[in-house]
Amino acid sequence: MQSYIIGWMNAVHAEPITVDSFNVLVMRDTSIIISRKNKGAAFAKELKQLFDDLKVGDKVLAYDIYATMTKQKILINPLEYLIE
Repeated sequence: MQSYIIGWMNAVHAEPITVDSFNVLVMRDTSIIISRKNKGAAFAKELKQLFDDLKVGDKVLAYDIYATMTKQKILINPLEYLIE
């Protein structure tokens, strides 16, 4: 499995952040159509296939994003995307 590193940077230095796992929730109107836990930083093959059925107006929420930064476990704020 490929690992992705995101850089966190301030004025002095940058530290790598490696995403370990996250949950994905997709809502269409007021219904949850996808709810999955994903291990690693990349979307699992099964989840990518489910994304093929997304429609304009669907909302994708990535939450409970756990990562490692300099040997310390951290929780990253949720991310929300609107399919356009």
